[in-house]
Amino acid sequence: LTPLDELGVQKAAEKLLKLGCESIIIHFLHAYANPIHENRAAELIAKTWPNNYITMGHSLLSENREFERGVTAAVNASVQPLLERYIGSLVNELDKKGYGGEVLIMNGNGGMVSSISVAREAAKTVMSGPASGVIASAYTGIRAGQNNLLTYDMGGTSTDVALIKNAEPAVSNEIEIEYAMPIHVPMVDVRTIGAGGGSIAKVNAGNLLEVGPQSAGADPGPIFYGRGGKEPTISDANLLLGRLNPKKLNAVKTSVSLNDIKKTFEQQLGDYLELDATGSAEAVIRVANTKMAGAIRMVSLSLGVDPRDFILFAFGGAGPLHATALARELGIPTVMVPCRPGITNALGCIVADLR
Repeated sequence: LTPLDELGVQKAAEKLLKLGCESIIIHFLHAYANPIHENRAAELIAKTWPNNYITMGHSLLSENREFERGVTAAVNASVQPLLERYIGSLVNELDKKGYGGEVLIMNGNGGMVSSISVAREAAKTVMSGPASGVIASAYTGIRAGQNNLLTYDMGGTSTDVALIKNAEPAVSNEIEIEYAMPIHVPMVDVRTIGAGGGSIAKVNAGNLLEVGPQSAGADPGPIFYGRGGKEPTISDANLLLGRLNPKKLNAVKTSVSLNDIKKTFEQQLGDYLELDATGSAEAVIRVANTKMAGAIRMVSLSLGVDPRDFILFAFGGAGPLHATALARELGIPTVMVPCRPGITNALGCIVADLR
């Protein structure tokens, strides 16, 4: 009804270029119903914009909620240049080393897409890492004759859980990432919580034990890594309880004595909780397990699915350590652990289809 202000569009683009913008988003209120103005604005901007990082809101998401559409477009524009540079570097290095095949990238919907086109819709790679683990789980379940799985992927910083019913992973068009930003593109419905091997345990101002979401990461990492970590973590608790073999830990740089770790647990946790080091470590594991069981309930009970009808498929570097305790709490009768749990996500990329 109202003509596009073409001169205004051009001036706005020029101003953004002068401000040093690398990506641009074209997001008009009713473009989901009629994208003619967004398309025309993209044509005008492309004449002066120095790269292909031009995102039109309607091209990613044609729905009438402008906030969700705009956030999805903003995430796409933010990730585009980073992803393209990274993928370009990867492809070039593989080419130099004699790889002659095509490079495929995992998308959040659980399928692979060509590296040539992945950056165009960069927002669709959100949650692609956890999605690949779910695809590997579904593939393994089919081979094992088990089509109903609850996948449980515990790594260093977080835990990802998902539902597979009749060999098909649950898919969602609505997910929130950090800072409650809604991303509305089709993706495997993975729920994430801040509970991983490196999650830090502390006693809060109310004298209650908290585990996560803060993480010690890989550097400095848990105390036993010997890289300067000073705060107790889930991995340290597992070590104290004899659930990890100190002689088999490849991440350790400089050995830290068990006595030093015990003192840390006593001083930072036990003195407040009135527990010794072992009791504090057990409390850390119990709180972490409660959080992770809650995440599994989110993808099962909250959707009207009884976890007792499913198998718990546990992977990730730390998942198998906690799987049987979670299964007992949730009444899940069977636990499956793949033979290489730490690389399950990578294997998912191998067995995923083009999508």
